[in-house]
Amino acid sequence: MPFPIEELIHGKPKPTSVNLDTPMGEAAEIMLTNEFTQLPVVDDDGKVLGIITTDSMIRALCSFNCGIARLCVRDGMSRPALFRPEDDVFDLLRDLEVTYSALIVDREDMLLGIVTAFDTTEFFRERSEDVMVIEDIETAIKDHIKFAHVDEDGELDQESLKKTINRVLPGAKERNRGRFIQAVKYCLESSNMNSLPLDHSIIDEALERLFGPDKSKNFEELTLYEYISLLLDDHVWDQSLASSGMEPEIMRGLLDDVRDIRNSLFHFRGNISVFERQRLRACSEWFSNHPPLESIDVSTLTENEIESMVEPSMIREKNGEYSTEKGASEFILSENPLDPMDSRYAPLAEWLLNCSLPDRKLKLSLNQIEDIINDKLPTSAYKHRAWWANDDISHPQSKQWLDAGWRVSSVLLTSQEVTFMRIKEKEQEQIAFFNQIRGDLKATPNFPLRDTVQSGANWFVVARFLKNGKQTAVLALSFLRKNRFRVELCLNRGDADKNKIFFDQLFEQKGKIEKAFGGELKWERMDKRRESRICVYHPDNISRDEEGFNSLRDWSVDNLLRLYRSVVNPLEGISKAID
Repeated sequence: MPFPIEELIHGKPKPTSVNLDTPMGEAAEIMLTNEFTQLPVVDDDGKVLGIITTDSMIRALCSFNCGIARLCVRDGMSRPALFRPEDDVFDLLRDLEVTYSALIVDREDMLLGIVTAFDTTEFFRERSEDVMVIEDIETAIKDHIKFAHVDEDGELDQESLKKTINRVLPGAKERNRGRFIQAVKYCLESSNMNSLPLDHSIIDEALERLFGPDKSKNFEELTLYEYISLLLDDHVWDQSLASSGMEPEIMRGLLDDVRDIRNSLFHFRGNISVFERQRLRACSEWFSNHPPLESIDVSTLTENEIESMVEPSMIREKNGEYSTEKGASEFILSENPLDPMDSRYAPLAEWLLNCSLPDRKLKLSLNQIEDIINDKLPTSAYKHRAWWANDDISHPQSKQWLDAGWRVSSVLLTSQEVTFMRIKEKEQEQIAFFNQIRGDLKATPNFPLRDTVQSGANWFVVARFLKNGKQTAVLALSFLRKNRFRVELCLNRGDADKNKIFFDQLFEQKGKIEKAFGGELKWERMDKRRESRICVYHPDNISRDEEGFNSLRDWSVDNLLRLYRSVVNPLEGISKAID
């Protein structure tokens, strides 16, 4: 569907112009005074003859090798492409790739307006902003619908949602049943056969032949009209928005207007008015002020709760007890090594990977998220709920937290807070996997298996190496970003210098250790971090099929035992020498 150029010049004053005999110096002064980069050139009747630009002026001065006072506009004028108001903006964009501007004329080439690259950028920026606000509203509506169908664990109850969709949004057969029966009755009455009973089984068969079998609708594929219908359903409204004090019928009127505005934008029916744009923003702000879910604020957690959030390599021994290296007020946790080509949001994924909260919910301020990624969030993250949508197709930022096993459950832009929640399905897969590993290792003689209960974290500490009651290292398994998996020996005494001494002395025995291991290991000294790591990586994560699950399980157990047996004696010897 085309964008008519008329929309770019509508309401704008007629552009300043010059004629062929205007001194070039005068034209340059007009351009400098008004911060123009070009001026249309017209005859005495206003008919377009050409255009003069800063570039064409410079070319003329260099070519004629004289001062600007001796030249007129005609000496530096170029011939631009001319467009009509009804032409398509996209045709104009092609011309703007090589020129500063385009001139808009009527049928007789009389000047109507001028369009620059800035004008087109602003035109599409404004429409993009409107579309994002509409997406914010639709995302908020979907969040409220989902919130009305959560189970006791805070997870979406798919069956309950499916039943509501089928009840509120009947298929074509049911929508047309009443009218079809009325039509049949009219035919019978017109044929004096109204005494015949209706056979509803035949009616069902006829409806199915006409419309086919009704299929359950996929929630993510519904229309905005259908989302609005679900939101205003009594059950959904009572569960999610009854406490807002807003009357459903008032909200229906606003959302119907939003839908009409959306259709105008998406079907290119011209500019929306200032009033319509304000209605969009008012609706978006209302939903932003009425989020569907409350969550835990990480800043209120106790030291013990914070400790449970971090991975084993981040826990240090202090006065006989284990505690975290960083306090609750410091939100930058130790991350796994990042690749230079990683997304700017990869540190957030690493941070979330290291978190394991009892209630599986976590509220962070946007400032805290910026501290974690050590970068600024884009303006859209502060303005639009849709930026935080759990879209693993087109949103590079959401791919990161979804890959880490978390999803955004609510966003409150007025207070600049985002709530993340662990994805239950992924959490349960990891718990099941680690429990299987634990069962396998429990049957292994003389293996110092750590007695622990799985919490759903992405890591599992299998065993600790202790010397005189102090930890020297841990054996652990970890699910990583980019669908990878790791078996590791993490050297972590709580003393960075001793960790590096341990690592260096183990590295001196690299050939012997790798021979005992039966393969190559990754030696990660990690000079900027307290701990060091000796590990092996698997390129795949948990597979949904049983064969893949068991394959990774066998690989993990095999590499854990081989790593343990290859380092246990060297580690013991170094511990005696250092201590």
